[in-house]
Amino acid sequence: MPHNQNGIPSMLPLAQLQSMVAQKINILGWNDDLGEQDNGVHSSGRYDNQRERIGKKYQWKALFAVEAQLMDLFAITDRWHYEVGGNKRILRPPYPWYSSIQNDFDVTLTTELIDDAELADVLDKQSPFVLDKQMSDTDWVEQPVTTDDCQHFFVGEDNKWLLLFNIFSKIPANGEHKDAYLSYETFFVRNEDAQKFESWIARQNFSGRAMPASGQSIDIRLLEYPWMLPYVSAEDEEWLYVSAGDGKCPCRVMLTNYTQLQEDAMGLGDEYREENMLPCPELMNTMELHFKGHACFTYGTENHLASFYASTIHYRAGIPKGLHIRRTVLEEFLRTKGYTLYWTISAERQLIVGTTVVPNYKTYSFCAKYGEGGNVNWIKE
Repeated sequence: MPHNQNGIPSMLPLAQLQSMVAQKINILGWNDDLGEQDNGVHSSGRYDNQRERIGKKYQWKALFAVEAQLMDLFAITDRWHYEVGGNKRILRPPYPWYSSIQNDFDVTLTTELIDDAELADVLDKQSPFVLDKQMSDTDWVEQPVTTDDCQHFFVGEDNKWLLLFNIFSKIPANGEHKDAYLSYETFFVRNEDAQKFESWIARQNFSGRAMPASGQSIDIRLLEYPWMLPYVSAEDEEWLYVSAGDGKCPCRVMLTNYTQLQEDAMGLGDEYREENMLPCPELMNTMELHFKGHACFTYGTENHLASFYASTIHYRAGIPKGLHIRRTVLEEFLRTKGYTLYWTISAERQLIVGTTVVPNYKTYSFCAKYGEGGNVNWIKE
C-alpha cells in the first residue's frame, strides 16, 4: 500500500475497501441462513416499516468498523477550514470528530440497573439538600444561604470522592410556589494565576449559571468506536475566558467536566434519553481514564473506579447524584499539571406564581478552593 512521507497510507483501491467491508460482515456473523430471513422484506426507509432487513444492519455495522480503521490509518482533508491561500489543510490523527458517518444510538445505554461495587461506601451518605418550605413567603425569600448550607464537596470515608458538578433544585409542586436552587461547578486555574484569580473573584457578585459551562453535543456516541475517548473537536478551546462578574477576570480557566447528550432519535423511548458527564478531556487523557461497561463510569490504570456520574433512574438507590471523582486521582492530576481546583457555588430563593416569577428573590454566590488531603478553603463567603 503506498505511503506518504509521514508514513500514512495515501490511497486505498476501491476493490480493497469492498473486500474489507465484506470480510467484516462475515466476521460479525452474517451467513446464508440469515440471508433467507430478508427474502421478501421490503424496506424503503428506517422508520416506516415493521421489519427491516437484517443484512442492512450488518452492512452499517461493517461500515462503521471499516471507517474506524480508515480514520486511524489515512490522512484526510479538513472539510471546514482552509490554509492561507485557499488550500484545504491535511488533518492529523486521531480523527474521530471529523467522521461524517454516525450512528444515532449509543450502545452503552441501558434500561438495566447500572452499578459498581466500589460505590458501596457512598450509599445514602451525601449531605441532603433540605429546605423548610413551611415558613411564610416573606421568611422564605429572606432566609439567608450561608457556607454552612454548602457542604456537599465530598462523599465517602476519608473524603474519598470529590464533587465536580451537581445541581440541587427544589421546584414548586402541588400548588406551592417556593423555588430553590443550589449548584456546584468546578474549574482549574494555573497555579501561577491562582493569587490574582482569587483576588479578583473575591470581589465579584456572580451567579454560577453565568460562569463557563461545559459543552454539549447531540452528536456524541460514546464507545461507538474504540478511539472515542474523549469525543471532542480539536478545534475546541479548553481554556476559557470568564464572562461573569465584571468580566475582567485576569486569567483563563479550564472546566473540569464535559457533558455528552444522547440524541433524541426516532424510535427510542424516554427511558433511553440520557445525559452523561465526564471529567474534562485533559484530565481523562493525563490520568489514562477509560470505560469498561457503561460510559458513566471511568476507570484508572489499575481498573479502580475513578469517576462516576449519577443522573438517571438506572442507578442503584442511594448513589449520590452529580459527577464525582476519586480524590487521589484528582490530586495526582493537580500535582502533575500544576493546577488549582475551585468550586463556584450559586444559590437562589424565589417565589413563582403560575409561570411568573414574583419580583421577590435573592441570590448568593460563593467560591472555594480545594486543598490537598480533602480540605476546603473559602475564597468568597
